[in-house]
Amino acid sequence: SIVLYGATPLGRDFAPRLMIPLNTGLTADAIDLGYDEDGVFYQTTPAYGGKILARIVILEKRPQMATVHPKMWAPLDPNPEAKGEIVKETVNVSADDAYVVVSCLPDENAEVNLAECETIVSGGRGLKSQDDLALLEELAGLVNGEISSSRPLVDNGWLPHSRQIGQSGATVTPKLMFNIGVSGSVQYVLGMQKAGCIVAVNTTPDAPIYDYAHYGVVADYRKFIPALIEELKARKA
Repeated sequence: SIVLYGATPLGRDFAPRLMIPLNTGLTADAIDLGYDEDGVFYQTTPAYGGKILARIVILEKRPQMATVHPKMWAPLDPNPEAKGEIVKETVNVSADDAYVVVSCLPDENAEVNLAECETIVSGGRGLKSQDDLALLEELAGLVNGEISSSRPLVDNGWLPHSRQIGQSGATVTPKLMFNIGVSGSVQYVLGMQKAGCIVAVNTTPDAPIYDYAHYGVVADYRKFIPALIEELKARKA
């Protein structure tokens, strides 16, 4: 009745290919799943650039399908009494002559998996210069973390896509996350709202990111981050 896929590169490619022969529907990048008061399974996804949240139901076609971002929910506690049957299928796939692998190159950023990081320092559109990423990298080094960003910095070519947080990037659940110059768009927040402790630094007092932050600093990051770095170095000494 229900088939769920991870909203990963593989899942986003596989799910629509399976949707067509099954003649059913597919909700892409769902951020919430559940049952309404009538017992109907629904999927929630952002629409109109994140301005609204659309609740989608598939009443007639089966199976109901959706791709869901990894790390959107905490895993259930193990149930040692649960039992199931493992069915192994043999699938033979013949090679397609229409495709030729020309070369395979390693991803230079493959060693960084933001989803597994316990501490992340993220920069947003508010960063005034690419050179300011050095401030974020120094802070990340002091707290044993990695740097990331919202989409504008990736679009500017300041960081690779593997460092992007949000609906079209990675979904993370670190224990500690700094958001520097991040306004807090819906698309970005979807990727980090379940972090354990969220710290926001922004000069705009009513920035949406403060609605999710546990600690907020209304200040110029070029003054606050160096002061924080100095304090961390002093404590380490």
